[in-house]
Amino acid sequence: MTDQKVIMIRHAQSEWNAKGLFTGWADPVLTPLGRKEAAEAASNLAKLGLKFDRIYTSVLQRATETASIIAKSLNCQVPLTKSWQLNERHYGVLQGKSKEALAKQVGAEQVWRWRRGFEDMPPPMPLASPMHARFDTKYDGVEPTSLPSVESLKHTQIRAVNYWQKEVLPSIRNNSSVLVAAHGNTLRALIMYLANMSVQEVEGFEIPTGIPIELNINKHGRCSSWRYI
Repeated sequence: MTDQKVIMIRHAQSEWNAKGLFTGWADPVLTPLGRKEAAEAASNLAKLGLKFDRIYTSVLQRATETASIIAKSLNCQVPLTKSWQLNERHYGVLQGKSKEALAKQVGAEQVWRWRRGFEDMPPPMPLASPMHARFDTKYDGVEPTSLPSVESLKHTQIRAVNYWQKEVLPSIRNNSSVLVAAHGNTLRALIMYLANMSVQEVEGFEIPTGIPIELNINKHGRCSSWRYI
C-alpha cells in the first residue's frame, strides 16, 4: 500500500482573529481577507489538480465557510460532513477576551501557556453561562455531558483523534480524496498524533490561517511526511 494524501487547512482569518480575541467555540464569521485567503487556498489546490470526495469540517462557521469556498471553487459536488469533534479547543472563560489585554493583566508567559501548552487550561466556563455550548442549538443532538466547559490541547487531541480514526481514516483507506477544514489547535493536535511530535515540538508549533497542508498517510494510518501548499 502506497502513502495516500490528505489535505488539512486551518480556517481562514475570522473577525475574532483580526481583533486578537480568544475564540474557541465562539462562532465569528470570516473577514473579507479571510474569504480572500480561502479563495487563494482553493487556487493553489486547483493547480495541483485536486478535487475532494469527502470534506470534513467542524460545526463552526469560520471552518464551514472556508470549506465551502474551496469546494465551490474546485467544483466539488459533495456535502460537508460536520462534527463538533473537529471544533477548536474550548478556551473556557477566556473566550471573547483580548489576548493583548490579558497579557498585561497576567503576563505574556501565562497567556502563551494557555494558548500553546499541551496540558494547560484556563478557568472553565460556568455551566449556567448563556455562552455555554449546552444552550446552543448546534449541539442539540450531542449528549450535554460530552460538551466541554474548557479544554487543554491534550483533551482536544483525544476527541479529534477519535473522530479521525472512526470517520476520516476509513475514507482515506477507501481511496477517497479528503479535505479536513478545521482549526489551529484541532490540527496541531492531529498532526502531533499523526507525525509523532513531542510535547515540546507541538508547544512551539503554530499553524497559519488559510494555508493548505498536504500530509502523506502511510499504511499504519500515520503521517510519513507533510508540507504546506
